[in-house]
Amino acid sequence: MQVLNSYEILTLVHPDHSEQINEIIDKHKSTILQHNGKIDRLEDWGRRNLAYSINNVKKAHYLLFNVTSPFDAIDDLEKGFYKHNESVLRHLVLKLQKPITEKSFMMKQIEAEANDTRLPKVTSFKSKDSVDYKSKKILKNYIMETGRIVPSRLTNTPMLVQRKISKAIKLARFAALLPYCDRHD
Repeated sequence: MQVLNSYEILTLVHPDHSEQINEIIDKHKSTILQHNGKIDRLEDWGRRNLAYSINNVKKAHYLLFNVTSPFDAIDDLEKGFYKHNESVLRHLVLKLQKPITEKSFMMKQIEAEANDTRLPKVTSFKSKDSVDYKSKKILKNYIMETGRIVPSRLTNTPMLVQRKISKAIKLARFAALLPYCDRHD
């Protein structure tokens, strides 16, 4: 019997291949289901500006999947789909402790923008469990103008929370949600 783990998969698709989004979603679904996994959450964030250009591209179509599946399904996606697909600019796979089914902060923000409403203002993370790399508005409060991460002695956050924040900032930078420095055009 295979062990089922929870994973979060963030995929950045080249904007010239936006018409293939449904095919990419179907490929993810079929690979996960083929290995007796399940999709806990699927979010299509649409075409968004990148914090910095990747391969001279300034926009990307973001897809977020939360799946519960064996590692073989993730391995098939990594080796079979991402490795030889030029429509994918970048992808990120994270192993999670438990499955996540509620909407991400980014999706709530997108829906609020579409409905012309505002989310309640949150400026800091309450606990280490609430730290999320997709909460870029909150993460910006922990970055200096030069792009460095603000030390915990200045933010008065506990060390465990500060470590989670630092890791979340690094993941957000990899996903092009936050810039590495202030010199990106």
